[in-house]
Amino acid sequence: DASRAGATTRGEATGAHHGRTLPLHAQQSNQVDHSDLQRAMERCDKLKKQANAKFNRGDVEGARLLYSEGLALISNFPVANDDVRIMTASLYSNRAVTFFRERILPPSIEDCDRSLELDPKSEKTYIRKWRALSAMG
Repeated sequence: DASRAGATTRGEATGAHHGRTLPLHAQQSNQVDHSDLQRAMERCDKLKKQANAKFNRGDVEGARLLYSEGLALISNFPVANDDVRIMTASLYSNRAVTFFRERILPPSIEDCDRSLELDPKSEKTYIRKWRALSAMG
């Protein structure tokens, strides 16, 4: 159910956050509750593992919804935090693969770009973006 997962039917994270604008309280890292951050990171890691398992079983849409749920959850925290930045980049990169697998190429490329903004050294994401661009012709 897309509404339960905090995602649109295309699997995009809901709300205004698309990797760029964070709420004021999230932009000010000194106001982050570290126990909230730790819980969110643990939940994101669990969602990512569940999404990976769904993807490997062929449930591409289910995986995309879980990656999107993780992105929505972690969007409340500043990407200035390295753990948040790397987790966010990974979720975008993995979600890009779900779009690519179903030949929904523009969102795949957009997610690769978002991931690379956060983790410009991710070779895996560059390869994913190259594959999507190549498939577009």
